[in-house]
Amino acid sequence: MQSMFRAERRSLSGPRAAPTTPTAQVTRLNGPRHRVRPTFLAAALAVAAACLIALLLVAGQAAAQGKAGPAASGGAQDKSGPSGPAESQGADGNSTGKLLVTLPWGTGSGQVGLSTPTEGLARGPEALAVAPDGRMAVLDSVNRRIVVLAPDGSFKVHLPLSLTDPRFLCVTADRLAVLDPDTDGVCLVMDWEGVVLKSYTTPRTQEPPTAVFLIDGHPWMELAHARCAPLGRVAAQAHEGRPLGLGIERGWVVATRLADGQAGLSVQAGRSACGASTTLKIGGPQKIEHITSLNSDPSGNLILGTRMAEGGILIRRMIGTTDRENASLRLPEDSGPYVGVPYVVSPDGRVLRIAATTAGYSIWVYSFDVPAPHEPTGPINELDRADKAIQTNTTEEVLEVTP
Repeated sequence: MQSMFRAERRSLSGPRAAPTTPTAQVTRLNGPRHRVRPTFLAAALAVAAACLIALLLVAGQAAAQGKAGPAASGGAQDKSGPSGPAESQGADGNSTGKLLVTLPWGTGSGQVGLSTPTEGLARGPEALAVAPDGRMAVLDSVNRRIVVLAPDGSFKVHLPLSLTDPRFLCVTADRLAVLDPDTDGVCLVMDWEGVVLKSYTTPRTQEPPTAVFLIDGHPWMELAHARCAPLGRVAAQAHEGRPLGLGIERGWVVATRLADGQAGLSVQAGRSACGASTTLKIGGPQKIEHITSLNSDPSGNLILGTRMAEGGILIRRMIGTTDRENASLRLPEDSGPYVGVPYVVSPDGRVLRIAATTAGYSIWVYSFDVPAPHEPTGPINELDRADKAIQTNTTEEVLEVTP
């Protein structure tokens, strides 16, 4: 089953068009040039006419400034920068978000790197991940480090990386996993202090690596957005799909773009003994170009992000693992440097959009306008509640899951 996720940066790294120098176009009059006899009177008349025209132009500019106010200096302001408004304008039907922080470009404290080669792809940080307590980790690929931010966006610390080309990042409450699949072929698992706990060598595969996940503290490498393989386990088998929620117990999902422009999802529980699974078809009148990401919130509601054929990114929160939509967000698309997946879903269900502008690396926060279902439905959700009831050894009635 072939997935249709957002293209990776290797497929976007074609040569950039050479910059062109703007030139002024001069309009020439047709016909022969008229010669003027250089007499003193003609010269005086020409000077007087030029002065009169200049005075009229100055007067016109002063009148225009009186009506429209003083002209802005220094060009147009970047509205997504630190001096812009703290709230986006919901133009073109896009949802309204709030600016959390803008990290300036550079190599200093609290800054992130920006690579703008003469040929190839301009890129900045390539991943953003959010811990359960709200801490954020920005994978500063250019500077080969992780920038740790507090929940309010303030800078905390830099964690240096011994990787040549780090591309993927995943975090939990106590660990971070950073993957360099192309150059070093290494995945590092570290704590939030930057201490490397273990290093894993990634296998050579024909399918391109597309993500990294931590399941029970162990790293899994996603291949072609279709299956995941555990690292460092020779006898372990790859699992179709990507993990949802907290790990294997919550389920796995495989996403495809169907021929009719809709999204097809196959969700399967991690414990094959129960055999809980479901197949969903999610869509509407607007066709999907490709799937950007798959997530789930703490209650087990599936969150699907898609790039629409007419433009823009549509994020839909479903009711549990069903095809019934609970709420949606529409995000704009940015044409700046490559920054990996254009948004992430935080553990509390908020959506964080990444925008790279001249001001820096900006993080915008979006929230769904209706509360999330606390008791979502679907076979995977029922399996999860049944597992929790067994693990807590309570008298709660265990829901039966029909294979």
